[in-house]
Amino acid sequence: METILLDGRWSLSAIIADKNIPLTRTAYTLPIPGEIHDALYSEGAIEDPYKGLESLNTSFISKSGWKAEKTFSLSKNPEAQYDMLLSRPIGKAVVVINGMETGEYSDTVRIRCTDALKDGENTISIIFPPQTSNERITALGIKGGIWIESSEDYLIRSVSIESSFDGSEWIADAEITIDAFKETEVDASLSINEKSEAHAIKLRKGTESYHLQLRPGDVQLWYPNGCGQPHLYPAEVLIDGCRFMFDIGFRTIEADERLIVNGIPLFLKGASYAKEDFIPTRTDSGRIERLIRSAKSANMNVLRIDGWKPSPELYDAADRCGIMIYQTGLDSGIKELISHPSFIPRTKNTVSVLSRVKPIGFPSLPSMKTIERIGDSKKNITSPAMDYHGEEMERILMHLASNFLFPENLEKMVYLSELQQAMILEREAAEIRMDSSASGILIDRLNDSWPAAGRAAIEYGGKWKLLLYAARAFFSPLAPILYVSNDKAYIYVVNDTGKKEKAELSIKLRSFSGSKKDAREYTVEVEPGSFTKAAEFPLKRLSRADGFLYVKMATKDILRERVILLDRPKNLNLENPEIKAEFSKADARTVYIKLKASKPALYVALDAGDIKGIFSDNLISVRPSAEKTIIFTAEDDINETEFRSKLKIMNLL
Repeated sequence: METILLDGRWSLSAIIADKNIPLTRTAYTLPIPGEIHDALYSEGAIEDPYKGLESLNTSFISKSGWKAEKTFSLSKNPEAQYDMLLSRPIGKAVVVINGMETGEYSDTVRIRCTDALKDGENTISIIFPPQTSNERITALGIKGGIWIESSEDYLIRSVSIESSFDGSEWIADAEITIDAFKETEVDASLSINEKSEAHAIKLRKGTESYHLQLRPGDVQLWYPNGCGQPHLYPAEVLIDGCRFMFDIGFRTIEADERLIVNGIPLFLKGASYAKEDFIPTRTDSGRIERLIRSAKSANMNVLRIDGWKPSPELYDAADRCGIMIYQTGLDSGIKELISHPSFIPRTKNTVSVLSRVKPIGFPSLPSMKTIERIGDSKKNITSPAMDYHGEEMERILMHLASNFLFPENLEKMVYLSELQQAMILEREAAEIRMDSSASGILIDRLNDSWPAAGRAAIEYGGKWKLLLYAARAFFSPLAPILYVSNDKAYIYVVNDTGKKEKAELSIKLRSFSGSKKDAREYTVEVEPGSFTKAAEFPLKRLSRADGFLYVKMATKDILRERVILLDRPKNLNLENPEIKAEFSKADARTVYIKLKASKPALYVALDAGDIKGIFSDNLISVRPSAEKTIIFTAEDDINETEFRSKLKIMNLL
């Protein structure tokens, strides 16, 4: 097989040269892989569409037709067949080869182009017709690439591997789909876990699928996050010297009242996963990896992707991290996903279980860093730019006014909006845990696709909102759950682990000055996979406005703390906690922050500004009798002096 790569510089021009199109030239350059907004931005033809209201000014791009064109030379073999591969088009794309239209495509496609190509000079045009979407930006371009494959004998259309358990041992089945132009024979092999099966496959003329099977012997199973390690094995399919590499896992998936993986019933904990970027070429495998690892760090075990097809790197990262993927609204491309242990197949039973996963969500403002990126010079959340980049802004403000004293500055408003989002979702998660019919909890959105206010737990650029730190706590495999109703607080213990646990609970009613008003201790044994009521605590001994409830849960391995307020924050008689911080640097990317307080400091939040990284804990409470040490791990080397100057520490007062 021979391959001709067509990536690189393509000429780009607007098909509809309307006078309303604000372009000064008739031709530009589109790099492939590439996207039209970015191509025009790089040549100074438009401003960054993510800044302010610029996406409105660039809406002409999706409303116009565009043509990307490339000319290349070919020494055509009259005995060979030729296929053109169009990988991951962004939007709808019409392919024209030497004036011959082959069709319109919106997904990776293999196009038989033997008759359209000629010996000598050839011209390929990719036409992007006018199109719209529900997104702020309708991107157009090619995310993957373009190339031509040719052969006199056969072309390989696809290769996938699926594992199954026959009751006694595991079987790996490689399916190879080949388009043969004549009857011939190929040598093929499948290798896994230092074992290999090789066969000579007799190809029949036409497109057919062939199978290679291998029994890999003793293997370690792939487990979802929180249940065990996501063990993967390198697998190789070799077809006449053409190598296809996979990382495969061995696991079973069933469904009853819960999703059952390798015989373990799971309570699903996760989020809906949005496109990493409205302009897909602005993301890369590293960014995807960080998002999936963030989900893992937040104790999630599942992500839902609704109505769009992610890049292959997402499933690869999910496989490595033990994050299961529930794909909806996708009619094609499923076959290539079955090689991934993270992929949840759609069956009647799995759909039934997944339909009982309950969504939770509420919007918040983004960080000051993202507000600055939006380019709002006024730094006012009711400005046109913020309103355009916002989602449910009125709802955010209405709830802030209802629950908090209105903040004196934007920085405090950002903190309170994120705190409000975290508190609302923590309560919703507790209510769902008490619903025995629920099979899981799904946060409305893990990530943002552009700089915006909204429901995401991770804002555009990768910064964790306070919600994700809160989710890491309420999604913990073993954790106390607090719920207040009328004059009582109810304490439950959730145990998503696979073993029985003995937990010691300490429950204290404290005033905001730090004095103890009531205290009780309980011991509770919690069965694996259970939600157990541990205690009821009366709340009549203290005015709701003068104190809070503090719960500590300890087992032989872990310590968990929770705080719950007894009234709206605006009604509380808070006292100044006088928080002090001490710093020490462990290495080039790690800083320790020791926090002290003279009085209870509630919902303490740390923010490192534009320094990228993650705190070991956040949205915490600091009591006078218990210092807290938080570790900040940066993505790059950091200067301690700079970190000190940029670190902001806020609390409920």
